[in-house]
This record gives sequence, C-alpha cells and structure tokens, in this order.
Amino acid sequence: MSDVRIGVQPGDGIVAHVGSGVLLVLPGGSEAMTDALLTVLSQTCGDSAAPGRTLSRRIAGHLVQADPDVVPPFAALAPSERGWAVILHGPVEVRIAWPSGEERLFGRDAATWVDRILDDAFDAITVGSDEAAAPEVDERLDLTAGIVPGSGLVLSRAGVPAVPGPSAPGTSAPAGRASPAAAARSEVAEDAPTLLRPIPQPEPVAQPALLPSPPVPPAPAPTATPAPVATAEPAGPVDSEEDIPFESISLFDIDGSSARAPLPILGTDAAGEPESDEPEGTIVDGILCERGHFNHPFALYCSSCGVSTVHRTRTTVKGPRPTLGVVVTDDGTTYTLDADYIVGREPEREPSVQSGHVRLLKLQDPERSISRVHAEIRLLDWDVFIVDRGSANGTFVAARDEVSWKRLPSGKPEKVMPGTRVAFGRRVMTYDTHHQA
Repeated sequence: MSDVRIGVQPGDGIVAHVGSGVLLVLPGGSEAMTDALLTVLSQTCGDSAAPGRTLSRRIAGHLVQADPDVVPPFAALAPSERGWAVILHGPVEVRIAWPSGEERLFGRDAATWVDRILDDAFDAITVGSDEAAAPEVDERLDLTAGIVPGSGLVLSRAGVPAVPGPSAPGTSAPAGRASPAAAARSEVAEDAPTLLRPIPQPEPVAQPALLPSPPVPPAPAPTATPAPVATAEPAGPVDSEEDIPFESISLFDIDGSSARAPLPILGTDAAGEPESDEPEGTIVDGILCERGHFNHPFALYCSSCGVSTVHRTRTTVKGPRPTLGVVVTDDGTTYTLDADYIVGREPEREPSVQSGHVRLLKLQDPERSISRVHAEIRLLDWDVFIVDRGSANGTFVAARDEVSWKRLPSGKPEKVMPGTRVAFGRRVMTYDTHHQA
C-alpha cells in the first residue's frame, strides 16, 4: 500500500481504510450487515500485508448466511499474494485502469456477488455506484486510515492521474481488457482531462504462447501410453448427432481472461420462471458453537460468527445442512452450493432439472467444447463431489497449487477439496468454502 493513494468522493455511504484493506458501502440493506462488513475488514486487514483472499472468503461466509434483502451494495479490496482481491455486490461498479486500457466489473451482473483477483499492474481503481457518474476526488487528499462518509473512492498509483473522465454514452465496454473504443479514448491530447495517461497505440502483434500446447491429459489406463486417442464413444449418456465430436484441448491455454456475457440468474429455469420449491434442507450431523450456530463436525471456527470451537465438546446433533460454499466460474460468476447441479451447455434437457430436483449450471461455450449434459456437482453430507457424465472432451480437476490436471473417469464421483479447479472443456470453475474443518 506504500505507493497507493486513496481519494474519497463525498456522499451518504461509508468508505473505510483499515491496514491494507479498503471498503465502500453504499446506502441500502441493514445497519447490522454494514457493521458486520466493517468488523470483517478490521479483523482481517489490521495486521496482514496481503489479506485479500482471506477478506473475500470471510465476507462470502457472511453473505451465504444472510438474507439477500439486508445486504447493502458494497465493494471490498485488499492486496493478496498474486495481485489485488476484489469482491462486490449489488449496483456497484469497479473500473480498473491498466496501462493498456480499461476493465469494468459490475455487481449487478452476478446473481450473488463478483469475486476476482486483479493483476497488481494497474494505474488506478475507481469504485462507486453504477447508477452515477464516476467519482471525482481531489488528488491532494489521501485517506491513510479510518472511516469517513463517501459515495465512491479512487485507488491510484503515485504520480498517475486518479480522476476519471466520464464515459461517452454507448461506449461502455463489457468486463475485459481494452476494447477498441476504450483504446481510442486513451489517445487524447496532453491537456485534456482523462482517467488514463496518454498511451501510444501499438501495432497488433501475435501473442506467443507461454508454453507449448500439450494434448489433453490421458485418462487412467492399465498401460502407459503417451496420449489417449478417441476411438470410441464415451461412456455414459450420449448426445445426439448434432453434438460436438471429441476435441483435443490444451489445459495450458485455459484461463479466465476473456470476457463473457452474464450467466443465467440463479433461482430461475431456462424460461426465466421461478424454480419449484426446494426441500427445507438435508439433515446432517454437526456441532453447535457457544451461540447455537450449526457447523461442520470438525469445524475449528464457527462459520457464522467466527467464535472458536476448538474447546467445545464434539457431541454431534442433527440439523439442516448449511451452504457448503461456492463455485466461481472463470468469468467471476458465483454459484452457491446449497443443492446439486447439472453442468453443461444445455443442462435444461436433463429430466432431473426439468423436475426441479436438481439445479442447472449452464456454461456459455461458443467453441462448443462442452457437452450438453457434461457433469454433475453432488453434495453428500458435508462433502462436494464432481461426476463426469460421459462428456466428449472430459472433466479434469487440479488441486490448489497443482499444475497438473487429472481426468475423471466417467460416472465415478470425485471428492474435491477447497481451492480445487475443475475444467469442463475450455471453461474452468473453482470450488471454495468458508467451513474451516
């Protein structure tokens, strides 16, 4: 944070700077939830130099337990080991100015919240309501610590202009790096007010691959073969003749940098109608914290209030299973794990989805690398499993910090741990949870 300045736009919301973390809360929701967000910021960012991931996870733990109507629009940012973590919810916009252009994140685009890790090489980050003009702040001011009234904030590098210029109507670019319009707006005269520094427009060049593109990791086989060859139909449900053939996909090329349109809103079916009523909840064994909150049998801390359960007796009781965490797709959309899901390009075809017993998780896939019914996410007691449904291009998993991918055998459930990445064709999602067991 030594080279970052924080300017505040006056307003009727709250801007807080504690340690290395920053929080903007706009009017709305309940005061209790606003106080809870400020408490998480204070407890997480006071002493740590890189609390970004922990801050996002603890806030997510509060969000999955809270009534959506009491959560105010907010955005929280803090540095992490690999950049800056940002989590936002509701009608909030985060605008990142890069040396090469601009990227914009919108809390409205997700059914729950948007959670991202940003490259640290930004010039400025502007945070404010997506219904108002970009915040204007005095560059001479710097909120070094504390809580003040405000409706927006700007994080800027030392020596880089922090005050954004308004976007022209109809020129807003979706989330992603430097649209042609954004690049054109960055080429301004030296005396014109602008968010970005004048940037020369480079000639387009071909981007070299960071690593050679290997074949898809082979499925387990009794004999050691250098690479699998698709010679037969995959096991499990088979799509029609209109579906995609087997395609060799390089997992080194998979990333989440490309922008995609928002995914379907959770809680509705393909036609936009509300899903059928869910059962009240699966009954499982768990323990109670001293305040009566229900937790995983081996939880170290309460997932609701954070109180330690280490010294509690491990006598289990029956109770409805809480949310087991979230999966976050490569475009930042978050899905709450409180039910089983069918994953695919057209999961609405699955009878269990049509009957309302299982939810759909529809992944946009212009390259058609994902099968119509590709895989399942199953919840069993307190555990999360991934099951490949005989997809043409396979389902792969990689544990936290692992660089190699493992292909799942068709039809066999694979238990996944927090931090596990799962690849469906060219799309990737990450599983995480606030249950500390």
